[in-house]
Amino acid sequence: MKKGIVAFILALNLILSACGSTGGGSSQREQAAFTEKYNAYIELLNFSTGRWLYGVLSVYYDTFGYDIEPIPVDKDFTNGFIFTSGDADTPNLHEMYSKNYETPRKLADSNPDFGEADVAAHRLADALEALMRTYFIDVDTYYSSGEYLKDDYAKTSDLHLEMINGYIEFLDAIDYFSMAFTEVILEYEGQDLEVFKERGWDIHYHMLSTILTARKISNMFQKLDAQGIDFLDADLSEYEPLYDQLVADIEELASIYNDEDKHTKENLTGMQVNRISFFVSTAQSLETAATDTLNMIKAGTENIPNELTGSVTTPGRNMPMYRFDQRLDSLIDYYNQVIS
Repeated sequence: MKKGIVAFILALNLILSACGSTGGGSSQREQAAFTEKYNAYIELLNFSTGRWLYGVLSVYYDTFGYDIEPIPVDKDFTNGFIFTSGDADTPNLHEMYSKNYETPRKLADSNPDFGEADVAAHRLADALEALMRTYFIDVDTYYSSGEYLKDDYAKTSDLHLEMINGYIEFLDAIDYFSMAFTEVILEYEGQDLEVFKERGWDIHYHMLSTILTARKISNMFQKLDAQGIDFLDADLSEYEPLYDQLVADIEELASIYNDEDKHTKENLTGMQVNRISFFVSTAQSLETAATDTLNMIKAGTENIPNELTGSVTTPGRNMPMYRFDQRLDSLIDYYNQVIS
């Protein structure tokens, strides 16, 4: 198992809407149920891909490694890694964070129906629980109690194999849930486009449309990767319309975002306008990655002129969608800063 797999969980982000709704025809109870489930799924994904969990897991894997066989160690673990015994001075981490999988798993069986995202939520909740139970209970007890000294690390290999297999399943479950839930997110957040259009908020409209289209593109290539399909074999009839929409939104946004009349109409402060300028420049670099991807698919090879031509890069394939996703992460951050 490669250490780099940890970085995967940092690549995921979410769009948090300022004024999304579930539709005017829904009852107040239905809207409340939708919001509760939607937010629980957001929190499940945020926790699973968050820095805290990544950090505490890294403590273990930095010690025992990422391969099937654990790295031999000779150190005192009786004070634990980040392990906590649940006594008066230290909280029980498993109990403290159990709501992060219990709540979404319960809501996955309730209305409204989120389709495949409900199945994926169950899988991720189960994988998260299993990994936390192994780490925060089994591994914690074994090392913090000093049992490893009594049996001379006899259980280390078995526990490590559970941690490796559990983490692989956890990452796969994140990938599956992210793709399935993104479909729900896109539909939900897309309703804000109509709100912005009705208000005549053109800057907000094209910012959000840029993000939603970019998310569709990212999700498209994530699905290909999950199926073991190379990005060069992507269906142009699916990608090109999304690419054209992305370019159109970015070009329109670039032409209007400095319009002071629009700033006034859309209630934009100087700080928000500043964030929008960063949004636009990042969107244009995201378009570059999207264009490189398009050209490589058309050529059937990555070895064509692109933004990295002439640059010193690390060995490996030229994967412009990796740069695309990084820039999308930044776009989402800037968008949230504007609408917050």
